[in-house]
Amino acid sequence: YALSETSLDGYTNTSITCDDDPGVEVTSVTIGLGETKTCTFVNDDDAPSLILVKNVVNDNGGTAVASDWQLYIDEGTPGQVGVTGSTGGHEVTDQAGTYALSESSLAGYTNTSITCDDDPGVEVTSVTIGLGETKTCTFVNDDDEARIDIEKATNGEDADEAPGPIIEIRKGETPVVTWTYVVTNTGEVDLVDVEVTDDIEGPICTIPSLPVGASETCTATGVAEVVQYANVATATGTSITGSTVVDTDPSHYAGLKILFTGQIGDTVFLDKNKNGVQDADEPGINGAKVLLKDADGNVIATATTAKGAWDGFYSFFLDSEADDLPNTFTAVLDLKSVSGDLTTAGSFTINITEEDPTFLDADFGVAEVLPVTGMNSEELALLALALLLLGTLAVLAANKWGFAEEE
Repeated sequence: YALSETSLDGYTNTSITCDDDPGVEVTSVTIGLGETKTCTFVNDDDAPSLILVKNVVNDNGGTAVASDWQLYIDEGTPGQVGVTGSTGGHEVTDQAGTYALSESSLAGYTNTSITCDDDPGVEVTSVTIGLGETKTCTFVNDDDEARIDIEKATNGEDADEAPGPIIEIRKGETPVVTWTYVVTNTGEVDLVDVEVTDDIEGPICTIPSLPVGASETCTATGVAEVVQYANVATATGTSITGSTVVDTDPSHYAGLKILFTGQIGDTVFLDKNKNGVQDADEPGINGAKVLLKDADGNVIATATTAKGAWDGFYSFFLDSEADDLPNTFTAVLDLKSVSGDLTTAGSFTINITEEDPTFLDADFGVAEVLPVTGMNSEELALLALALLLLGTLAVLAANKWGFAEEE
């Protein structure tokens, strides 16, 4: 008799033997009268093969390779089996069954798909493999995109374009300008060793770690200058996947020097009633001299009264840069230019500031006026005494030498 059997998927006939000749495989058997023979068919289930493959996409500067991952079936269960990631693939089991698919995680990378070749393009989380089957499942990871943003502000203003905030600079002041640098991780992966620099101010700060979505603020200060100022901030960070990211942001300010003019003046007048106030009938005195002294007592200007705004008017015009304003000045009447006694103060000390730049109340009252000789009262007294002495000497000489008038 010829010996055969039906087929069954997943099983392979490994032998047919009969007990009349044990161990010898046969395809037929002969049995005679009165004989009893037993023939045995042996089938073995076909071993399946599940292969796991790892592919890595480094399109954002990442440097990881397939072997940085472990690929698992039934992770976390007693039946867990893992293999090291490989682009060529590793067999993970030769046993039929349904298996959960998973892998280890790696910072800075995201699993984008797990697919098996029995249904390409369909993402899965598990796979079923039958007897005799071979299946390959592929895990794909992509490096996360790293991004960084820096926003620089000058005195609180995001001044990307000139002129930026106007900073007023006055004499004697050192206005401070403050820059703030806000650095934000706008990417998908944590950053480390973030360096913030300024092309004018130099190194600003170092941020050791900047997680996704986090922000840090650094500050710097300087003294404002009379310029149109421009500087650029740069933030440079390294992602945990190894890529480098950079962002820049400009900022500006305009330093404005504050200048102003000042004026000191009033009138030198004939104070007829000697009350120290110029009354309506008391004229100004033209030709009198007024000196202007600085805070150290140095004469820096001289004015002569003349008919200007009125008779006896004088004025000093000051410039904040040339005359070092704000400052203190003293207006002094030159007593050699007038005669008579003062009926007012002989000098006025005035503080000229931006808020109060004009002082037109420095008037000088004089009780009498010297003729055009320009001598003051003391000089006139000495002249009179000299003339008197000369007259006396003339009389004595005439008497002595007989220069008498004839009768």
